[in-house]
Amino acid sequence: MNAKYYPLIKLGRWASLMKRRFTLPVKLFTSGILRSESYYPEMPQKSKFRMSLDQLGHIWKYGNIERYYFPYGLDIKGFRDKDDYLDDSWFLWKCAMLNTVLTDHDYTCILRDKELFATLLTEWGFEAPHTVACVRTPEEAKTVTNMLFERGGNFFCKPLDGQCGGGVFRLDTTVETDRDSVRDSLSQGVYLVQTCVVQHPVMDRIYDKSVNTLRVLTILDKETGKAVSVAGEVRFGAHGSVVDNLAAGGVAVGIDLKTGQLSEFGICKKGGAKRTPCHPDSQVRFADVRIPFVKEAVSLAEKLHEKLSSIRVIGWDIAITANGPVFIEGNDNPEISGLQTVNGGLKRRVIDYLG
Repeated sequence: MNAKYYPLIKLGRWASLMKRRFTLPVKLFTSGILRSESYYPEMPQKSKFRMSLDQLGHIWKYGNIERYYFPYGLDIKGFRDKDDYLDDSWFLWKCAMLNTVLTDHDYTCILRDKELFATLLTEWGFEAPHTVACVRTPEEAKTVTNMLFERGGNFFCKPLDGQCGGGVFRLDTTVETDRDSVRDSLSQGVYLVQTCVVQHPVMDRIYDKSVNTLRVLTILDKETGKAVSVAGEVRFGAHGSVVDNLAAGGVAVGIDLKTGQLSEFGICKKGGAKRTPCHPDSQVRFADVRIPFVKEAVSLAEKLHEKLSSIRVIGWDIAITANGPVFIEGNDNPEISGLQTVNGGLKRRVIDYLG
C-alpha cells in the first residue's frame, strides 16, 4: 500500500459508516444485545432506556454497536465514563492504516509469519521458542511426524498464520499418541512446530495445561519515535484448554507493568461468572500473585519494537520462564477490548501517542 490511497480509503470508510449509522439501530433492538448479562451483577444497573441511548450515541459516533458495553461495565450507574474507552473497530482500523498504509514499507509480514518472526528474534538475541520444523505439504507432514516421534519430547504445533488459538495443539510423544492423527492434523494447513516453552512455576501454579502469556501493548510515540508500553494483561488457559485465548475459554487478568502485581479480578467469556477473583481450575486468587520478570519483559518489548520502527502499534505475547521472558508472538492488529476490560479505558493514552 501507499499513502496516496489513504484519502480514497477514508472516503470508503466514511460511506460505510454512514450506512451503518442508519442500519445498526434496527439490529441493536432486535439482536438481544441490550439483554446481555452484566459483568457487575452486584452493582446498580442503568435502565434499558439509558443503555439504549448510550448505544445509539456510539453507533452515531463510530458506526458500530459497542460490543464490549457490558464487559467494560458501562451498563452500571455512575461507574465508568464511556468517553474513556476506545472503539475496538476504530482502533483496529487505525492500526491497519498506520502499520500498512501510512508507512514507506509494510513490515507486518515479519509478525504474521511465525517462522520468520522466531528466526529474526533469535538472530537479534531475543529469546523465542526453538523452531523444529515447518510443515507445508501432506508429504512433509508425514516426514515431520515420524521425525518428532523418533526425536521424542514435547512440541507445540500451530498454524503459521493462525489467530485466536485456532488449530493449535500440543504434542507429547512421551505418552501414547496416535501417530496417524498427528500427521492428519499437520496436513490441515501450513504448520509451525516448536519446542514447548517451560513456564515459570508461578505461572504453572495458576494453570499448567497451557503456556500462559503476558500481553503488552506498545506504541511508537508520534513525538519521540520511542516505543511506549500502554497497558498489559495476563491470559491464562482454563477448562483443559492448551491455549490461553479468551475465545477458547481462558481468563484475562489486568497487571501492573511496573510491579507484576495481578488485579483483583479476572474476566471470563465462558463457563460461569463473567468476573472471578480466582482461576476457575486452580482456585488461585489473582490478588495474591505477583508475576516475575514483568519489568524485564516490558523493557525488551520496547527495545524490540524500536527495531521494527515501521510498525507503529504491536501487541506482544510473552511467556515467562524461570530464566526470564520468551517472545511467543507479535501482533500488528491487536484488539484493545481485552486490555480495556481489565484495565479500564485507554482512549486518552492511546490517542496521545498515536496522534
